[in-house]
Amino acid sequence: MRTGLRTRRIRGCNDFEPSNPDWEPAAALWANSTLGLIGFWWLGTRQHQGRANLTISRLPGLATLDPRQLSNDEIAAACDIFEYFATEEFLPANEAWNDPARIALDKAVFIELLGWPKSALEPLDVLRWQWCAEPTVHGGKDTRPGTPSPAGVSRI
Repeated sequence: MRTGLRTRRIRGCNDFEPSNPDWEPAAALWANSTLGLIGFWWLGTRQHQGRANLTISRLPGLATLDPRQLSNDEIAAACDIFEYFATEEFLPANEAWNDPARIALDKAVFIELLGWPKSALEPLDVLRWQWCAEPTVHGGKDTRPGTPSPAGVSRI
């Protein structure tokens, strides 16, 4: 099973290998969710605006979904969700606020997989927008929240 989603400008740790390969889709879903991206950014170092790097020594401090706590049905659901999103094209992390694929992924992970109430989506939208408005996330790019859309480009 391929465990990478079609994201751009997100560097992963190729040495990450869970002891149970069935856990990989759930881990990949979390890593590409808004909360996964924020966790990576929070722990990472930022030598350049709009980019975060995480060293292997900091990896144990990364907040993530613990797939060992998922039931077999939830693991199967994670695999189904992963397969659905495996062909989706994601925008760069700094554009998560305006990325229909990432917004749909968040809904699938948090509501459908983890069973959060639907009322969690609105605060998650606010958090996503605020995170993308952070200068160390958008790096001064004109794709940050609050900038006008270029002609012919629709933003959510």
